Amino acid sequence: GNHFDKNYFDGGTSWNDNMYHISKEVDAGRIPQIEEALKQTPLEWPSDIVNFESCNFNTVMCCFTHSQRTGSNVPLTAEEANADVCHHDMRDSPQASHTRNGLTIHTDGRKTTDSERDAYCTGFAWSGSAEEDDTKYRANTLFEISFNQNFYKRSLVLGVQGAPMCGCIEQMPTVTQSECVKPTLTSTVSTSGKRSLQVTTAIEYGPCSETNDLSAHASKLAGADVSHKIVGRGQCPVAVDGLLAPMALKRGEASWYAEKKDWTPIVGTNDLSYPDIGESRFASYYEASSTKIIRRVCKSCRRSHRNIYYRRLEGKETLPEDMDLLNMLKKSWTNANNQMGVDFELYSSYDDALNRTNPWKFCNYSSSKGFPFECGPEERVVQQWTLYSSGSGTYAKDMAFYMSV
Repeated sequence: GNHFDKNYFDGGTSWNDNMYHISKEVDAGRIPQIEEALKQTPLEWPSDIVNFESCNFNTVMCCFTHSQRTGSNVPLTAEEANADVCHHDMRDSPQASHTRNGLTIHTDGRKTTDSERDAYCTGFAWSGSAEEDDTKYRANTLFEISFNQNFYKRSLVLGVQGAPMCGCIEQMPTVTQSECVKPTLTSTVSTSGKRSLQVTTAIEYGPCSETNDLSAHASKLAGADVSHKIVGRGQCPVAVDGLLAPMALKRGEASWYAEKKDWTPIVGTNDLSYPDIGESRFASYYEASSTKIIRRVCKSCRRSHRNIYYRRLEGKETLPEDMDLLNMLKKSWTNANNQMGVDFELYSSYDDALNRTNPWKFCNYSSSKGFPFECGPEERVVQQWTLYSSGSGTYAKDMAFYMSV
């Protein structure tokens, strides 16, 4: 009903959360059953759902951030995603966010490569003329991109935090790109008997243009400027700065204890807080690093442990496929493919790490505590380990990891 549909478009039903009563094929089995019927019958526009109540730009967008391809909700891969999420102003969608106002900033703008894509966005626009297919079948197009094509067939779910999963574009988050879909009414002529002809019409869906760009399509079709919501590849820093400037705010430097031209933040806590980049991005940053040196900065640790540099031995730089080094650094500093003097060395300065001189002399390991457990320059040193989940029993409260560029 209406309540379920509203919650679905906000990304908040059992379908979105992968908590089916039986299975997607059973719970959502009506979707493929009505697919063919909806190619011939116009649907009524859901104006009773606030997400679509007043589309001032005649444009709708959906942004999905997770996939159920593995049987559980997992973030999209770079191949599945097509957009970087810049920010969202929750005043644009108070019912979806369940709050009157607030900001979510999803990128610091320092990374703009394809591997940084974190959402798949698609949408459509309509002219407003009741005689045009794009207006007449806009509700059918909404069903196609939200329920049929992307949820049921591609298993894409959930939206950007604090924003609708689907809605009028003015309610949606600001992203770099969005694909677009347009409906086209096609006719098929067939014979029935010896003398009669039968004409069948059906809606087909395809890219809106050669560039498949929702922003350009909305501008051309509806005269709508949605460039404040779809800002273009690499333009998140400009978009975030534009959001913050009227509030006399400015983006901070995530790497203020490490030069950003030399170091890429991986994860940090408290005063050095930085969102966890995840195993996939960690692996790509490690592969791209020229030296593959990892640095931990800890402003709350004792002097000997405020800067530690981890570097794999020559011939051991390539990480084994089953080695989750990011997890080991954060909370499980084990010796599997990770023994000092055999697989890696620790250093107190970047120059030492770069030249492989003056390595640390003591190291031990723990499956329940992170880097560097009790390793020390000369001997065992306690309570300087990383424990990303809680930090209990350690002085490493304000710390961050960085990867050399």
